[in-house]
Amino acid sequence: MDELLEDIPLMRHMMGEENESIDLALRCNEKFRQHYETLRARWEASGLLGAVAAIDVDRQWEQFKRRREKRVWPLVIKVAAAVAGVAVLAALLWRQPVKQPLIHLVTPPGQKKTITLPDSTKVWLNAGSELVYDPGERAAILKGEAYFEVQADPEHPFFVEAGHVKVEVLGTRFNLMAYEGDSLVSTSLLQGRVRLHSGEDTLTVKPGERAVWHGNEAVFRTEGTGTETDTRWKEGELVFRKEPVERAFATIERWFGAKVVYTRGSLAGHVITARLEKGETLERTFMLLREILPMQYEISNNVVYVRHQ
Repeated sequence: MDELLEDIPLMRHMMGEENESIDLALRCNEKFRQHYETLRARWEASGLLGAVAAIDVDRQWEQFKRRREKRVWPLVIKVAAAVAGVAVLAALLWRQPVKQPLIHLVTPPGQKKTITLPDSTKVWLNAGSELVYDPGERAAILKGEAYFEVQADPEHPFFVEAGHVKVEVLGTRFNLMAYEGDSLVSTSLLQGRVRLHSGEDTLTVKPGERAVWHGNEAVFRTEGTGTETDTRWKEGELVFRKEPVERAFATIERWFGAKVVYTRGSLAGHVITARLEKGETLERTFMLLREILPMQYEISNNVVYVRHQ
């Protein structure tokens, strides 16, 4: 009986009911997905799903409430012993709420946010980012950039889906960047261990390494460079390390909540290596960039107009 009650949300989902928590777990947790598919096959073979679909749920729910008020549980238990009875009971409990609602965090351009999740994991969310987290599954979806200090729990790994990459975490401090529209997904590991998955490819990252998924080529590449610079944004510093102009300008737009207008291709091939201290303004940022790029600029109403020099 208890197993049936726990599986009722899954049965409802298999029959077409929307459930963000289950969708997230299916995408991020391979063990859960296998359990889900096993149950589906078992229930379909037994005819249980079809039986539940044919039940008048509203009518059965009203009957269930009346029976509960009259305390006739023995009758319900007897009926539940048969397959058809199990299907009826599942329908009667159709409206049971899903536990532990999803946590949804959004940071608009120009802002950052810090949160401690229910499992004691700490997350720093960078500007222009979005995180959806399921406490029940320890699974999250990230669009943007975040730094994680994950609370270790060997029996329940922490999963993050970012673009085409799934990150499996086992008690770790790491930075993950995967902005929409960017073909690169970057993971910088400071402590612990993570495994990256994309399709059939799997990569284990070591502390001090930065692993990048190149979407255009569908390959992982690792760099044994100082990953501390990838997390300086937490302290309010903006760091570029051989960054193509296009990516650097996109970062500046999110950082300041501004717009950069320029002719794409005019600065193609140029890269930026720079470190902007905490508190730097949009004006001072472009004053510095003018020293290392062949460009002129004007700023009006938080819009930067850049032209090739």
